[in-house]
Amino acid sequence: MNHSVKKLELSHGLDLSLLFNHFNKLLDAPKGIQKMRELILQLAVQGKLVPQDPNDEPASELLKRIKAEKQKLIAEGKIRKDKPLPPIKPEDIPYELPNWWAWCRLGEVGNWGAGSTPNRKNTDYYNGNISWFKSGELNDNQNLSKSKEHITDLALEKYSLRYNNPGDVLIAMYGATIGKLAILSIHATTNQAVCACTCFSGIYNVFLFNLLLSWRIKFTGQGAGGAQPNISKIKIINTIVPLPPLNEQHRIVAKVNQLMALCDELEKLKEKRDRKQLLMNKAALFALLNSQTLEEFAEHWQRIVDHFDEFYRIPENVAELKKAILQLAVQGKLVPQDESDESAVELLKKIKAEKQKLIAEGKIKKDKPLPPIKPEEIPYELPKGWVWCRLKELGQANPRNDVDDEVEVSFIPMALISEQYGRPPKSEKRLWLEIKKGFTHFKDDDVVVAKITPCFQNGKSAIMKNLYNGSGAGTTELHVFRGNPELVLPEYIYIFFKSPRFLEEGVNNMTGTAGQQRVPKQYVFDSPFPLPPINEQHRIVAKVDELMRLCDELEKGLTQSHESLGKALGSVVSGVGNN
Repeated sequence: MNHSVKKLELSHGLDLSLLFNHFNKLLDAPKGIQKMRELILQLAVQGKLVPQDPNDEPASELLKRIKAEKQKLIAEGKIRKDKPLPPIKPEDIPYELPNWWAWCRLGEVGNWGAGSTPNRKNTDYYNGNISWFKSGELNDNQNLSKSKEHITDLALEKYSLRYNNPGDVLIAMYGATIGKLAILSIHATTNQAVCACTCFSGIYNVFLFNLLLSWRIKFTGQGAGGAQPNISKIKIINTIVPLPPLNEQHRIVAKVNQLMALCDELEKLKEKRDRKQLLMNKAALFALLNSQTLEEFAEHWQRIVDHFDEFYRIPENVAELKKAILQLAVQGKLVPQDESDESAVELLKKIKAEKQKLIAEGKIKKDKPLPPIKPEEIPYELPKGWVWCRLKELGQANPRNDVDDEVEVSFIPMALISEQYGRPPKSEKRLWLEIKKGFTHFKDDDVVVAKITPCFQNGKSAIMKNLYNGSGAGTTELHVFRGNPELVLPEYIYIFFKSPRFLEEGVNNMTGTAGQQRVPKQYVFDSPFPLPPINEQHRIVAKVDELMRLCDELEKGLTQSHESLGKALGSVVSGVGNN
């Protein structure tokens, strides 16, 4: 890479190695390589990419020859006569050009024309042998040859469609594709959303392609028209552009191709580096999660510590670290156990006794007896003092509220429940009478988890806190757990609902049709649940919160670092482009 960079000398004493020597910044900065590509095109159309040659025919003479050629084609009836283009005023010129260059309008460099869409109801117009391109098929391709649809000779004649030649340059004019380009390698026609240019002699079509690519932001800025912005042939042909001599057009294209190839190398390098870091991080976290002894755990954790700066320079790896923290928490590997803690077995007895008391008092309904947990149901070994149980043993599943109709309560649709850890849901104030029917009920300290795809996979869950008058209702696409927060911390239940294994297995247990799949109640409340002692629950919650804050700070730091890199890269780009 460096050997190639050293040879990138430019005219006017410019040297692109100034930028390529910062290729680490290009790799880490947001859209860094994209900015590099934009700079290359910017330098190209400013005459700063290759040296000028005084022996080249000046662009002003080239334009005279093109004008004569155009008049001849009009006289022969081969092209139509357009309205005269307005002269270019001094105030229209955006920057100074090198000697032998000239400003012109796009209408001067070629014959432009758009296509049309034959009547779709007439089957005689379609499935012919003439390629018919739409704007969505343009993807900055310099060798466009295969269209998705074809029309017939009848349609071509009936609609007087422009039949474009190999080498013609296409530009999209409508919607999100405005400014997308292609160069035809076959004879073809287009729909009305595409404008084509047949270049006059003295215009290198690949140079025009690069010129239009560099001018894309100007075209998108000209888009107008409600939900579907658009430009037009008139706007295109009136656009003012710089024109170099023909020989320099070829030199510019050769240099652009060389530099774009280097950008391709950088992209491959970035992809390879990021993929390696992702795989290394996943492997390290997998080993950590599957450690069988304390010694193994310490060894795998030390590997992560030793490679921390390398692993967590990309946001995707921080997200994986968050998942690992949550999984370690519910596997009892995040904090040390304390032999003086009352065991989870005794805790479970207390919870069951309290539940029986509430049933006897008629405050909650009696559940059907739950089957004992079989050995094959147990996914991993728990630490000493923990116990496997079923979540339904610890509280109520999807309870209902008893609230007076005129009480103001919280209403929470799915949109107000966050996917991010630790983000409490926002709520709207409603009368209980308005929402008590047809919605899911919850109270303060209840823990909810989305049951529908993709909300479940995305980790939408929450602890209900600070509800108006302590109660609320909301989206029906929730499962709700209600327990005694003094015996089972809502925050620990929340961690379990966020843990990767719970989410992965939940997806495997979903039922329903595509797009409307849901996690069944039985999976959420009847699957084995890892219950720690209450004191350890507190330690786990505190440690998860601490580590999640560190991860948030890490993500914030990455964002700020990337923004700083982006600004630094911008300064380098500016320094190169303005020399």
